[in-house]
Amino acid sequence: MLTINQTNLQAGAGSDLDSTYTSITDQVNVGINMGKVTWTVYVDKSDINWLSNIQIYVRRRSSHGKKVTGGTSWQQVNLSSQTFFQGRRTVNNIKVQCGLKGVSLQIPPDTYTGIITYPVMEI
Repeated sequence: MLTINQTNLQAGAGSDLDSTYTSITDQVNVGINMGKVTWTVYVDKSDINWLSNIQIYVRRRSSHGKKVTGGTSWQQVNLSSQTFFQGRRTVNNIKVQCGLKGVSLQIPPDTYTGIITYPVMEI
């Protein structure tokens, strides 16, 4: 949950809001227990009450050696599923950071809600 208020103004009263926000580095922790198989994690979102000019981004922030690859650059989350990162065997505590871009005073005040999902498929 992110609350944006007057402390997020770029230069005080009369200025616009900061347009980009990031969560803590371990906002989401993913654990995958798939035995000895190779797997891919996808990412997508569902909009419940969301504005299209606010974009959501994710990136993987933890290192697991050669067991997990990809996903370390910011990636925009869309309504359609896309590859996020890949791995093999059981891996716990995969840290994911989230970000928002496109926030502005031009956006009407409201509670905006969406759901990010991380489907996992064996490959």
